[in-house]
Amino acid sequence: MVDSQVRRAPNATTQFVESKVKFAKNKTMLWLEGEAEDELQKLVTYAMKRAQEMSRLKKERDVKITAAIERRTHEMKQRRDKTLRNKTETKVRPLVGKVVSRENFLQLFPESSTEVVDAILPILENPASVVNKYLLHTWTDEDGVDVCYQGLVQKSKRKGTVLTISYWKMEETIDDCVDFDVQFKQFVTDILFKELEFV
Repeated sequence: MVDSQVRRAPNATTQFVESKVKFAKNKTMLWLEGEAEDELQKLVTYAMKRAQEMSRLKKERDVKITAAIERRTHEMKQRRDKTLRNKTETKVRPLVGKVVSRENFLQLFPESSTEVVDAILPILENPASVVNKYLLHTWTDEDGVDVCYQGLVQKSKRKGTVLTISYWKMEETIDDCVDFDVQFKQFVTDILFKELEFV
């Protein structure tokens, strides 16, 4: 019965269609016709107020459900991204400190653009070559919002596997910077993901 009503009124809300079906199945009209005029008026007035309240509650519930779906979708995307990122870091790690040909690199990362390959190949061979370079680095905060930071690579340590980078927000200056240690494989992975670029 619901399906037929939906086909007859495709633009009607689910709430309206369900109410119409219940009205018919429960024989509400026959019951109303048996009520006195003053009682009928009270019932209609109450029903109208109740319908408005239910409509408001439904909208609030829909907003909460939509927010929950978006949150779960974002969490699922983050898990997928994290899995892909981990796989990429695993591929990058054995390349650190090695001379890697463009052909071999593209076999590992076939979707890499020429610009990205040109940026990565020299620093794979010599991680310390990024020291004193300025960069823009995009991070995703806890709310799933992308935030861009300015950065300056201060030093390379642990045989090139770790970089110390000073970061500061776009509206700040280098005097406001905070130092972070970043694994070199993560640094290269962020370039591959186009979340980090030199400036």
